[in-house]
Amino acid sequence: MTVEVGIERADVDAVFVDLDNTLVKGSALFHVGRGLVASGVINPSDMARLVAGHALYRLLGEHPRRVESAQRRGLAMAAGLPEEHILGALDRLYDEYVAPRLWPGTVRLLEAHRAANTPVWLATAAPIRLASLIAERLGLSGALGTRVESSGGVFTGRMDGPPLHGLAKARAVVDLAAEHGWSLARCVAYSDSTADLPLLTAVGHPAVINPEHALKCMAVDHHWPVYDFRARRWTARVGGQARIARPPEGLEADRPAGTPRLRASVSSLAVVSR
Repeated sequence: MTVEVGIERADVDAVFVDLDNTLVKGSALFHVGRGLVASGVINPSDMARLVAGHALYRLLGEHPRRVESAQRRGLAMAAGLPEEHILGALDRLYDEYVAPRLWPGTVRLLEAHRAANTPVWLATAAPIRLASLIAERLGLSGALGTRVESSGGVFTGRMDGPPLHGLAKARAVVDLAAEHGWSLARCVAYSDSTADLPLLTAVGHPAVINPEHALKCMAVDHHWPVYDFRARRWTARVGGQARIARPPEGLEADRPAGTPRLRASVSSLAVVSR
C-alpha cells in the first residue's frame, strides 16, 4: 500500500519521529532484551523484571517515572558487559527482533518524507546506540537518544544523565533545529503519547500515530492529523473525519493557545548523524 505525505514538501525543513509505539510496536529496548536473552548474552532472570515493566508500559502508557524505570531496568541487564559485545549483538538482533515489529504505515510515511529529500530524525528516550542503529537501518538522517554510561569500554548499566523524554526531548529537537538552521514552524513531529506534547507543540506540523486516548482527543480538538495503523485497515483522521487507508491531504495543525516555543538547551544530549 502506498502512503503519500500530503504536506507541501517545500515547506518541510525536517521530520522528527518517536520510537516506541510510534515506529515500533511496544518498546524497542524490550524487544532487544528478548534477543539478548535468547542469544545468551544476558541472564533470563533479569529479563523477567523487564517483562513485568513492559506489560505496565503497554497497559498504562508513557509516564515519565515509568519510562525512566523501564530504562533503568533495561540498562541494568547490560551492567558489566563489554560495549563491543553488546553493540555487535544489537546489529545481529535488529533483523529478527526489531524489524518485524516496525509499523509498516509509519515506515511508509518516513519513506515518503525521505523521497522528498527531507531530513528525518528519530527522537526517543531509548539508548542512543540502539536509536542510531535503527535510524541507520531505515536510512534516516540521525537519532537523538539517551546517553548510556560506560567505563573502560564496559557498560555500567546506568544512564549518563536523564532520559531523553518529554521536555528534554523537545529541547534536544529545538537545539538540533537551531544547529541546522531549520525553522520549527516548517518541521513535522510524529508521536503516540501525551508525554511528547512539548515536542508536538514546538513544531508547526504536529501529527499523531497510534495515539493513546488522551492524545487522540487533543489531536482531534486541535485538528492535528491522526494516523492509526493498529487496525487492519489503516485510518487517518483530520478534524474528526476518518479516511481509510490514506493519510490526510495536509498536515496543517493548530498550535494550542498559549503554548510557548521552547528555547532551553539540554546538557546531556547525545546526537548521532551520518
